[in-house]
Amino acid sequence: MSNNTKFNIIIATRNRADTLKWALKTCVEQDYDNFRIIVSDNFSQDNTRQVVESYSDPRITYVNTGEPLSMSHNYEFALKQVTDGYLTYMGDDDGMMPGALKAADKIIRETGYKAIIGRLDEYYWHNCSDVERRGMLRYRLLEESYEQDTASMVKQVLKMEKAYQNLPCIYNVGFISFDVIDDIRKRSGGQFFHSSIPDVYSAFAISSSIDKYLVVNQTFILVGVSGHSNGIAYFDPKGTKEIAQNFWNLKTLPWHDKLVKSPSLAMMYSESYLHAKDRGLYKADLSVKDIVEVVMEEAIMSPYQGNYPRIRETVEAVLDKNQIDEAFRKRLFEKFKDEKSAIKMILKKLVRRFKTTDKFLQVKTPDSVLNIYDAVLFNQQLNEHKNISNFKYKMLFFKELAMSGKIFLAKKKKLATS
Repeated sequence: MSNNTKFNIIIATRNRADTLKWALKTCVEQDYDNFRIIVSDNFSQDNTRQVVESYSDPRITYVNTGEPLSMSHNYEFALKQVTDGYLTYMGDDDGMMPGALKAADKIIRETGYKAIIGRLDEYYWHNCSDVERRGMLRYRLLEESYEQDTASMVKQVLKMEKAYQNLPCIYNVGFISFDVIDDIRKRSGGQFFHSSIPDVYSAFAISSSIDKYLVVNQTFILVGVSGHSNGIAYFDPKGTKEIAQNFWNLKTLPWHDKLVKSPSLAMMYSESYLHAKDRGLYKADLSVKDIVEVVMEEAIMSPYQGNYPRIRETVEAVLDKNQIDEAFRKRLFEKFKDEKSAIKMILKKLVRRFKTTDKFLQVKTPDSVLNIYDAVLFNQQLNEHKNISNFKYKMLFFKELAMSGKIFLAKKKKLATS
């Protein structure tokens, strides 16, 4: 029997056979022997099962929910297939990087960490609703691996200073010991997921149970953003509304009673944290006033045109729901009056990004890159160029900033003449 780390790769899918076949290809080609791929089919009506069976790979376990479930319920259903080892969830449009499992095994056996996360790289499929980013590869630069204090990162995420993927998340960025997951599940009434946003909830739930985790200078899973992606469909007003509606129409877990559904990451982060707190995983409460301050700051800086009024409407609903006084409302909306108020905050955010280790660059992939399998191979080729000097990064950063400015001015000119 192998004495290396056992890995469980869970792919929860529904009616996405076209991208799933490429996601699976990145998994079955791993140069590692001790792992399982669990495909949890959420009652798909396409050829999902045929795609899975076409691989004829004994490492793949196919399970079917038997009826349409919400994403959280499908995640919980899939989790029941795991009994030991380390696990990760990846989307059906994502890809496992070549050598990811072998590298993760080496790190885990040498360090003993219960949670490790890597770089968050993203590939935008050619059918992505964000037309400007189609075929783009966005990658994060890390200078070295480091140990991260969990409590301090939780605070930064709740303030929207960092994305939730900087926490030990079960989805897409790293590997978590099943022992940690199982302990949380036992302390939470026999169920792990308690929010309708399972990936975000997992980050806060896991963070409540470990003091430290390892952040490594490596990409394990390349995140795919395709025309099927739930996130962009919900946050972008121009996104595919059918996908967003299908996500919420399935009978899902209730939204936290202090908040309302909103196209706001800050609202979603707070919602997941509050559910984790209700399960006894956290002691510190979150003030509704603090939550809406962060949500409104996000609203005026949203990259999606038209999101400000959508988010403000949900903030007003939260204020009504929690009977927040009129004086606070007046101060809040005066501070975040309109999108013009964003200039100072955007500059502040850019300065913060420039000073931290969150360094992102993006490149256009060759025309030959057509799917996530092609993208992981291209990303692998880029790896030797990612450990660049701080000076060179600054030059590339400003080049990227100038390019973004040109695109913004071009759009503004087009609107003015239309």
